[in-house]
Amino acid sequence: MNGLWSMFLVFFKTSITTFGGGFAMIPLMTQELLAHGWFTPAEVKDLIALSVMTPGAFGSSAAAFAGMKVFGPMGAVVCAAGAVLPSAVLTAVVARFFYGFQKHPLVQGALSGIKPVVVGLIAGTAFKMLLENLFFGKYVAIIGLDTLWSFFCTLDWRAVVIFVAAMVSLIKFKLDPVIMILGCGVLGLVFYILLPMVTG
Repeated sequence: MNGLWSMFLVFFKTSITTFGGGFAMIPLMTQELLAHGWFTPAEVKDLIALSVMTPGAFGSSAAAFAGMKVFGPMGAVVCAAGAVLPSAVLTAVVARFFYGFQKHPLVQGALSGIKPVVVGLIAGTAFKMLLENLFFGKYVAIIGLDTLWSFFCTLDWRAVVIFVAAMVSLIKFKLDPVIMILGCGVLGLVFYILLPMVTG
């Protein structure tokens, strides 16, 4: 029960300190799940992918999946409540007073400061996930040409193809994200399961 309470507090703390939507909670959520030993880095990536694919809010989905994995159905309910409760309470309170003060210079100044931080959190997480998912080995700091070559030797070209296909689909063809995710899932099955079976 202490472990379940600890995970509830993790998602409660993550939710109450997150600004800018569910994706902004990824850095803190990842840090906490790894620090407590509940997830491995690979499992966190799977958790994020699964939560993005699931209908509904990212934060509550991630909390439910994490709780389910570690503590079962009760964990899913408790951790989802931990992720939703702060947002629900704060939204009700802020909605009550915000529109009366939204034009105040102090409020506008605070919002102007928060927005770039949110962008930075999401961009930093996206860049870290990009490196971790496109390379077989753990990425290293690029110091010289030898290191640069070793760095690119660990590149997973299958992941690069899927990444480029996803970016082109979203930016150039404005493909629906749901269809894009499903399509990339099919590419993953082909590249990582079917082709090795055929060629192996």
